[in-house]
Amino acid sequence: MSKRKNVMKYAAILLAAVFVAAFMFVAFEANHDCCGDGCHICAAVNVIVGVTKLLAFIFACFVFLAFSDKETAKTVTFPKKRTGMRSLVELNVKLSD
Repeated sequence: MSKRKNVMKYAAILLAAVFVAAFMFVAFEANHDCCGDGCHICAAVNVIVGVTKLLAFIFACFVFLAFSDKETAKTVTFPKKRTGMRSLVELNVKLSD
């Protein structure tokens, strides 16, 4: 259990560092000399904003899974993929001699 907590702690620290670095880049380049269409800095800022939105969503899912208990995890189930073949137990077939 402690190994899992350590991994979660390092992942949270890494994610926070990425957010801080992205915020600092956007803040420093907010008033850059834009050359108009095809500006590389504007393109980089747009990519960083998109990536941070995606990371924020992943972080929200990470927090939900980290703090949810096993009872909550049991309620979120995915349906099993059917292969087309059903077993005799599913068909309630009585196997008698």
